[in-house]
Amino acid sequence: MNKKPITQIESKFNMYSALYILFALAGYFLFGMINIGSFSVLEWFKFIPLIIIGIEYVIYFILDPYKNHKVMKKSLFAIIIGFGLESILYIGNMIIHYFNFMSVKSFTFFLSYLLSFIFILIYFCLFMIMKMREEKKIKRNLLITLIPIVCFLILFLLSNINPFVTKKTDDGVDIVGYLPLALNRREIDVPDTIGKSKVVGIRNEAFKYNQSLEIIKVSSNVIKIDEEAFKTCYKLKEVRFKDDSMLEYIGEGAFKTCIYLNVLDLPKTIKYIGSEAFCGSGIDVDFSYLENLEYIGDKAFELCYNLKDLRFNSDKLSYLGVGAFNNTSITNLEFSDKVNLERIEEEAFSSCYYLLSIDFHNANIKEIGMRAFVNSVSLPTIRFNNNLESLDFASFGGSGIMNVYMNDGFIDALGNPFGEFSKTTFNYTLVKNNIKIYINSDFIDNYSNARGYTGYENCFKYYK
Repeated sequence: MNKKPITQIESKFNMYSALYILFALAGYFLFGMINIGSFSVLEWFKFIPLIIIGIEYVIYFILDPYKNHKVMKKSLFAIIIGFGLESILYIGNMIIHYFNFMSVKSFTFFLSYLLSFIFILIYFCLFMIMKMREEKKIKRNLLITLIPIVCFLILFLLSNINPFVTKKTDDGVDIVGYLPLALNRREIDVPDTIGKSKVVGIRNEAFKYNQSLEIIKVSSNVIKIDEEAFKTCYKLKEVRFKDDSMLEYIGEGAFKTCIYLNVLDLPKTIKYIGSEAFCGSGIDVDFSYLENLEYIGDKAFELCYNLKDLRFNSDKLSYLGVGAFNNTSITNLEFSDKVNLERIEEEAFSSCYYLLSIDFHNANIKEIGMRAFVNSVSLPTIRFNNNLESLDFASFGGSGIMNVYMNDGFIDALGNPFGEFSKTTFNYTLVKNNIKIYINSDFIDNYSNARGYTGYENCFKYYK
């Protein structure tokens, strides 16, 4: 057997591999930047074997004394194969992303690592064949072959020590993703530090669509969990924060549709809960000790069917968002005297079919928005706080309320606040004739002349 066939085999393989590397690098750049937003030093490590082998392959292809037209044609065919391989890889990832099967970036990295390693092994085998065929330039070939293998092994070891992709910030580092070797981990422990830097945040989409993660332990240094960080982690059951946690911010959709998430005790330092942060999750939150809470975003806890008793006790709460607790299973709602919230936004507690009681105490609530408590069919009685000034249209529309106790002053109504649903107008415009509304007799004229109470004149009961 002469040397020519072996060299031609290597030449064809070199061209194929070079094209694979070209498309892999382009794919890493385009899809990596979209899904992760930045590269860490550790991530760049995986490019070292690709770059070294790529340079060697190009040199071999240019200087190969045995190349001919047939080899060129086969190399062109290899180019098409290489392009098709990468195209299928990324189209597949887009499909996976569309159907929310798993993290695109993790799947892409996993296949890329696998393909890279396969090419390294094949090249090593070819080198061994060459070594048996000729004894020239053994040291050079051995060195060039071993470097990428060593780099890959180093990366493998580093990935097991630290599975996270990070990005530096002014205060430390943020976790922006995880390496493919951590893809199938059921439990992840976010450390206090990585190297000498504190882990202060978990970036947007860092663990999005992870289909293996069941338990995550968050270190005390983490201040911020960004948008969609754990969105649609279907198997996630527990999120554990340390007693000395400094967490202040949970972004939009951070735990959205984590349907089996039922163990989560928010730290008392929490200030901001973004829109849809826990929408569709299985949690039951105790708000009574969250005295630093300032903001609850729109639909933050929508469709959280395990919520039962809510007691707000924060004097810093300034916003309770649109549909924040829409369609939940809460039974008791309470606002303590400390609450300075001035307005409950529209549909904040709409379709809470099991709501039995609302206690406003002497909270500072001044306005209740449109359809805020619509369809509270189990709610029999409501007693308003003294600071309340206005009720918006259908704020308690379609509810089961039979007795309403107004405060000692006058509560304006911007529209029928207790209306029944009308099949004619498809809205809550019908007067609820069997309701009893207890008002201060000093404000008879105010209620009688208020447009929002038109038709309720016979429902007023007076007290002094």
